[in-house]
Amino acid sequence: MAAREAAGGPRFVYPGLSDPRLVQIGILATFTLIGKFALGFEVSWAQVAAAVLTACLLDAGLSYLRSNVVLVPASALVSGLSLGLLLRTPELWPFLVAGAVTVAAKQFIRVGGRHVFNPSNFGLVVALALPWAAGRVTPGQWGDSWVLLFLILNLGFFIVYRVRRLHVVAAFVAAFAVFGLLRSALDLSSVYSLQASLISGSFLLFAFFMITDPMTSPGTVKGRVIYAVAVAAVDAVLRSAGVPYSIFLALVVVCALYAAWRAFYPEDTPRSVWRTRYRSLRGREEDDTQPMQRR
Repeated sequence: MAAREAAGGPRFVYPGLSDPRLVQIGILATFTLIGKFALGFEVSWAQVAAAVLTACLLDAGLSYLRSNVVLVPASALVSGLSLGLLLRTPELWPFLVAGAVTVAAKQFIRVGGRHVFNPSNFGLVVALALPWAAGRVTPGQWGDSWVLLFLILNLGFFIVYRVRRLHVVAAFVAAFAVFGLLRSALDLSSVYSLQASLISGSFLLFAFFMITDPMTSPGTVKGRVIYAVAVAAVDAVLRSAGVPYSIFLALVVVCALYAAWRAFYPEDTPRSVWRTRYRSLRGREEDDTQPMQRR
């Protein structure tokens, strides 16, 4: 992201040419065009525009009012396009609400200078939970074309390579498959259901564009792998309980837990502090057991 500050005026913030969000915008826009003209997505241009314009205008407006920043809202455009690809409802207003919630989550729900939730995922979950919205996600809209699957996979791998998050996708997909096979072994689902999930467009968009968000995932490779496996584990529990759209709700839950962890144990905490806290905890445990041992 590039920035330029005018003398005595607002600061201008815009994406540089190497910003991976520009590639994301191009990919999501391409999927939108393919979906509308080739796959017959049940979403109107007015609905897509409602999500995109609401997110972009609100993000730019809040950035100016709160920080005196004139922002080119690249992140909001990514979120708006993602909502247009995933959210389905006969109404227009849920797209307006989802776009607004997306930006509000990014601007106001923050811990340690970083937003807590993946904005587009949080906006989608809220829209799906809205009464009378009749919101849904339809994995079947992507069809069963292997050409399209190949295109999504290649573009997805390209973007996660740019943001260095390929290990997150690999850990999540592997864990999702393992938990799916476990549920199948326990007769809680079928292998065919797992296969259908793994090759659906909505699952791949989630894996490549949502769970890999650098602002809401841990700063270390080990932490990100644990984070990805945790999302798959929570999804497995929710899915087994019959909770709809469990994969998106699982990311909300894990993001909230990770933010709570960061609030008490910031990632930049020196190792010496961690060792001191660990020894203090061990000392308290020993103190608690000593009276029992004397008895």
